[in-house]
Amino acid sequence: MSVEEDWVKGEYLFLLTDIEGYLLDVKCNTKEKKCIKDSGFEPGVSFREESCGTNAISMAMRLKRIVYVRPQEHYCDIFKKWHCIASPIIVENGEIVSYVDISTIDKKIADEVSMVIKLLAEKIAVEYEKILKEKEINEIKIKLNDSQIKILALEAKGYKELDIAEALGIGIVTVKYHKRKIVEKLGVKNIKEAVIRAVKLGLIDVD
Repeated sequence: MSVEEDWVKGEYLFLLTDIEGYLLDVKCNTKEKKCIKDSGFEPGVSFREESCGTNAISMAMRLKRIVYVRPQEHYCDIFKKWHCIASPIIVENGEIVSYVDISTIDKKIADEVSMVIKLLAEKIAVEYEKILKEKEINEIKIKLNDSQIKILALEAKGYKELDIAEALGIGIVTVKYHKRKIVEKLGVKNIKEAVIRAVKLGLIDVD
């Protein structure tokens, strides 16, 4: 989780959980870090409602939107001094992949934090998708050999099988074989879908 250094040095706590509400990471200053440690919060701790009662993350999970929870609204005594605002992290296809929470202890959350958490959730979503895309590209590169990537690139430019064979100095039977393997390895229905996927991932250039 990436946040501005001056925010981390302040009195804010930043919590990141997975889709199930299990804590992945915490960012805060030294003073708040001691409070977090004394409270027993560490990666793997559950913020689900059945685990620690009503809290901002559990409510964001249930309502699937940004929520603000005041100290008196928390169920668990540990959070009775916490002001918390939490948001789902939603990627481009509308899927929720995790949750982020900004909290203070014994201090009301500033009004602008609602905008900060929205921007932070969007930034994390972008970084998440970037990592997934890079991972998918690397997996495809491992699956496909150089000839198959070249064939994809030529297919994207509209080359026919005979043209591809001549351009690469291989037989047309070999071109057909590689096309079948490309479709098989990428788990698509045909070579056209394989090209679309490769272009979308930036694996090949159509210019």
